[in-house]
Amino acid sequence: MSVIKLREKAIASSEEERGLLKHSYGKPYKIPVIPHKPWKKKPIPIPIPILPQFIELIRERIRKGIYEHSTSSYTSPVFCVAKSNAKLRILHDFQELIKATIKDSGLPPQIR
Repeated sequence: MSVIKLREKAIASSEEERGLLKHSYGKPYKIPVIPHKPWKKKPIPIPIPILPQFIELIRERIRKGIYEHSTSSYTSPVFCVAKSNAKLRILHDFQELIKATIKDSGLPPQIR
């Protein structure tokens, strides 16, 4: 039996089923970083014709609890691309975070 079939209840088949890891499963993960200054990157302009659809996607993510209000010292650009079905996909430019992150392969131990 395939792993996917065994774990099918853990896989979201729609946006509504997708969720976040509950705090009851563990403490929030802190990303280890090197010493750095907070970055404030300029926003990437969203083209006017798709702005209403983009705003609705943001509002939807806020309603679902994916996004939340923040007063962070950091800002990373957000932009969107058209998917094959003409809907928009939101992308986050985390290049600065990647530069500051302490590299860890995160590989599980080898079991023999």
